[in-house]
Amino acid sequence: MEMSFLSISDMFLFNDRFTYSNKLKDTFKNIGLFCKSSDYAIVKGASIYNDLYVNSNHNLGNRVCPYFIKDSYSLYNRYMEYDGNLLWIDSNNSNIGLRPVIVFDKIPQFLLDRIIINDGYYSLYFGEYPRNVCPINRDIYLNILFNRGNLESTNDGYAFDINGNMDRKYKYNNEMFIKSKINLFDKNFIRLSNGLIYKNNSYVWIKVEPVEWIVDINNNMLISKDVLLSGIKFDNRNKYNMSFENTKMYNFLNSYMINDMIYQSIDYKMRVKTK
Repeated sequence: MEMSFLSISDMFLFNDRFTYSNKLKDTFKNIGLFCKSSDYAIVKGASIYNDLYVNSNHNLGNRVCPYFIKDSYSLYNRYMEYDGNLLWIDSNNSNIGLRPVIVFDKIPQFLLDRIIINDGYYSLYFGEYPRNVCPINRDIYLNILFNRGNLESTNDGYAFDINGNMDRKYKYNNEMFIKSKINLFDKNFIRLSNGLIYKNNSYVWIKVEPVEWIVDINNNMLISKDVLLSGIKFDNRNKYNMSFENTKMYNFLNSYMINDMIYQSIDYKMRVKTK
């Protein structure tokens, strides 16, 4: 099991836009390649487009977000833009979203048994990750408990940079939450999915939730339905050797993100325990 991104080889040009997948055409033909952002990704600096929504569903939680693919050249990396174009961006830019892909030699049967048939695609839930901001009443109450020292820390969390700095995880009422600092890329305020406007450098409580994956059985891949994180530089070297496996981004995905999302999850631990 390895974590990666989609690549240019997964896509083809259609009407001057990279909007459909080639080898993944059966996976994306009914839903396209546009991707919405979690609140956690926005909090960590993801660039979103307030007037473009996935499937034209005008809900704050459906705003389209650009995301990296794994192809790079020299100082630049490719990413999927809001309108379906594949563009290049400097490797030091960190406001592009992360849409992880889990690659298997063969998708395990216990995951195939979880497949849900949706309108035009197959999906399943696997692992846990910070997703969406809490409603204001829950946010206030968690802050009260936190300030009193009455929240149980789990002593683990979710890394948000290549050095492994993390947002600590807390347990309340058998649910998991993180308290995360808002780190916007180029603005002072942001509206999150609960409809409230938050100021840069303030803190917000985000709920840890199961991760939904689009299932590509033919290629043994799980593709995140949403952008899950941002704020990570693709690399910091002057030139690549054209190998994604040698980038800082690959190291982050497979040293931190896969561990935080999958290996430390209750979902995975229960699977190992019952084997």
